[in-house]
Amino acid sequence: MYLAYIDGSGRPEKNCEPKGSYVLASLVIHESQWTYIDNKVKEIKLRYFPRVGVEDFELHAKDMLNRTGVFKGLTWDEIYAIFNDIFNFLIHEETKICGSCHKVF
Repeated sequence: MYLAYIDGSGRPEKNCEPKGSYVLASLVIHESQWTYIDNKVKEIKLRYFPRVGVEDFELHAKDMLNRTGVFKGLTWDEIYAIFNDIFNFLIHEETKICGSCHKVF
């Protein structure tokens, strides 16, 4: 079985005219990879936020770049280090993720 995570990003206009920009992205993994990926994400969270529950926040780029939530007060070097760990995890040979991104309008 394969698991898919689908998410949208952007600001579609209320009247559905294509004035805004909206992207629909998906990640697909085989069920055998689920535990590996979940553990790696938890590992990154614990490395930077050992006193915050791993289920209490998500690694959202928007929050990281706006330095809100758990990312408030972090230096840019710390933010970039988190991004670096995420990217290194995603490109690691053991991480088997299929991704797709489509601009809707």
